[in-house]
Amino acid sequence: MERERHETPPAVLSLRDLTVSLPGGAGRFDIVRGVSLDLRRGEILGLVGESGSGKSLTLKAIMRLLPGAMQTRGSVIWKGQDVLAADAGTLRRLRGAEMSMIFQEPMTALNPVLSIGRQIDESLKAHTALDRRARHRRAVELLDLVGIPSAERRLRDYPFRFSGGMRQRAMIAIALACDPQLVLADEPTTALDVTIQDQILQLLLRLRDELGLSVIFVTHDLGVVSEICDRTAIMYAGEIVETGATRTVLSAPLHPYTQGLLRSMPGAASADGRLNAIPGQPPQPAARAPGCAFAPRCAMAGPACSVTDPVLGPVLGSVRAGHASACLRATDLIAEGGQP
Repeated sequence: MERERHETPPAVLSLRDLTVSLPGGAGRFDIVRGVSLDLRRGEILGLVGESGSGKSLTLKAIMRLLPGAMQTRGSVIWKGQDVLAADAGTLRRLRGAEMSMIFQEPMTALNPVLSIGRQIDESLKAHTALDRRARHRRAVELLDLVGIPSAERRLRDYPFRFSGGMRQRAMIAIALACDPQLVLADEPTTALDVTIQDQILQLLLRLRDELGLSVIFVTHDLGVVSEICDRTAIMYAGEIVETGATRTVLSAPLHPYTQGLLRSMPGAASADGRLNAIPGQPPQPAARAPGCAFAPRCAMAGPACSVTDPVLGPVLGSVRAGHASACLRATDLIAEGGQP
């Protein structure tokens, strides 16, 4: 779903050349490479790609939650401040209060030996001046907000007494406890049945509209993206390869990888019922060859694709504002109408 906008609001979060590297046998190698994105107030940005493409690492780099062996370069500008350069005290103030994260698997993210109410209270105690009674009222209010019935009673329950959908709702309640302006959602509907998934998505949309949240929504499901995301960024092998308004990216993609993702959706199966899978495998970060990372899997790749590293940018001939692609053959896709 793409919302109509009369003017473009300023970005509240800007990633510039964000790079994450790991030590290897011959030095360090990049697993997230030069990611640059802007997120505006009240916007949901979809971050899409195969498993291992660097989506979750990008979110954790924004929050500075990566293991010590990983090095991060570039900048993460949140309301004018570089999070990557922030000291420990500033990070404690930002996390939970201004920016929060919904992790992919709530059963591992939630503390199994603390009640749901206690885990909400920890965040409120750390980031607000509310007294004990006010924190309790706020915790009940949060469970009501995310649609958990009998909220007063369920605060005393432990995570194992919640279903998968309820645990995910509890995670969202914890993430929203201190009214953050930024929520990083790492595949929050993975492994949930379609009914619960739809309820979670509608909840995020409602909270975005009511609270003005800015959300980066990580997923590999283009159906989910089309339903809730204003803009979409496609990620492959640690890089952004296409970005633009969701409606534009999904209807007229200008990167062969995006086309491959669309063709591989269950509804786009071939006449014999087989899925149109993308051939091959993503490159290993430590053994990445020069040129376009997608070239070995791309039916459109030419000689230049194996030696020239494409740069994400506007495509000559494209009339869609804000639509960018990192493909040397993008103008050919425009000539074909960008159809998957």
